[in-house]
This record gives sequence, C-alpha cells and structure tokens, in this order.
Amino acid sequence: MRPRVARALNMGGEVHTRNAAAGALQSPVVALTSGLGLRVAIDLFGMAVAGGLFIVPAFAAVQAWSEVAYRARTIAATNRTLPQEVRTGNFRTDLYHRLSVCTVEVPPLRELGSDKCLLLSHFRSYYAKQANSAPFELDTSALQLWEQYSFPGNTRELRNIVIRLATKHPGQTVNGEQLETELDLLPASDTAAPVVPQQQARIALQQPDFSLDDTLMEQEGLYINAALDLARNNVSEAAKLLGINRTTLYSRMESQQKRMTKKDGVQ
Repeated sequence: MRPRVARALNMGGEVHTRNAAAGALQSPVVALTSGLGLRVAIDLFGMAVAGGLFIVPAFAAVQAWSEVAYRARTIAATNRTLPQEVRTGNFRTDLYHRLSVCTVEVPPLRELGSDKCLLLSHFRSYYAKQANSAPFELDTSALQLWEQYSFPGNTRELRNIVIRLATKHPGQTVNGEQLETELDLLPASDTAAPVVPQQQARIALQQPDFSLDDTLMEQEGLYINAALDLARNNVSEAAKLLGINRTTLYSRMESQQKRMTKKDGVQ
C-alpha cells in the first residue's frame, strides 16, 4: 500500500492526511490504522527541514473525516545534542519535552571497541552463506588496520566493506594493502601543507564582513558544545572541562543563545 504524507498538527494524536488527487489537507483524521499498532519513526531535523511533513505507512485505508481507534508509538532520532539545540534556539522547547520521554543513546562505532570485530564476524558469515562461498579472512596487518579504523559511516559502512571484500576475495586471506583500498583514508602521499593558525587569521581578516567579537564568540560556542557533548549535557562537568565555574558557563551559554537569536533575526 502506498505511503501517505501526514502532518502532526498538535502532537496530541490528531493527524491530517493529504488527498493525493486534490493535493489538499483533509481534517480531522485521528489515525491511519485501526486495530494495529502504529510506529512512526521521525528524523527530527529532517522533519524540521521538510516543514513538519513526514512519511508514514498507510496500514489500512481510512476515509477522510472518519474517526478510528488507534495505538501509536513515536520513535524520534537525531544525531545532534537536542538540549544544546534547545538552548541555542535551533529546536522548539515544547516539542523536545513532548518527545523526550525515554532517551536511548546509540554511540558511534568508533567508540565500541571490539564490536568492530564482532560485526565483521557476523556480516562475513552472513554474506558468505548468502553467496554459498567460503568467508574471507584478514591477516595480521589487515586486522590491525580494521581495529584502528574509525568507520565514519558507522555500521552501514562496515557492512558495505564486508560485502565488497566477500565479493572480491571469497575464501581468501585479505592483507592490509587490499583492505586499505576499501577504507576512507587520506592518501599517504598527501603532502599538502597544513594551514597554520596565523595564516587562518590573515585569511579571515581579509574578509569584508570580519568581526573579532563574532569570531571569538563562534570559537567559544564550539568549545562549549564540545564540552557539553563530552559531559553528556552535565553543565557542572562541562564547566570543569572548560576550566570555569558553572555560573560562568550558564552566563556564556545565555550569551551564545542571544547571539544565535540575533543572527536569525528573531526578536
């Protein structure tokens, strides 16, 4: 059944459906399913960019203006630190508190240590079985490279690398050089000179809209956000990382929020 476009108007259970032929929103429709549990997965910032529209599967056809009983579960996901986004005015406070009932943090693969090898073993066996072929192996140098690699694309990247290796080297032993060609690494021959801070400052000063105050505030905001991420939004711990007291951090966070509000033109 084709998915329908829906807009949650008041986050209280009321959903409006779009008539595909007329292109108009019809109201009110309480749900898109009857007798079935409905799970709606929302990418929070994807939803915001789309103006509040998101796709949900239509499990059962319903007519406009009809009311049906339903059970719904909303699963919202984001790769940003929402409490900080709320403080800086990038995310609605009321929406955050409506959604933030039970929070589960999923760490990136680079922080999961030996899970890289466990996932390697799982996907290697799975795709070898699918292809009815022997699984590949990694030699010592390749295994060391695998353990050191950060996997910026997380599990999807790891899975795709395994698929490529299983396709190219079924039943063979993969060495470090062969594995390196599959990873997103900077080439060893890259000798481009890094831009030193003094050079960066000279480049910035030549920009017509340069402002020292804005530059310093921007840098301060980067360090505050980084400290809050490391401290899991514990303000006291973040203040310790920054080497300032908690009240000072609150004051600077408030200044950052005012700056963002002014920048967005919100009074």
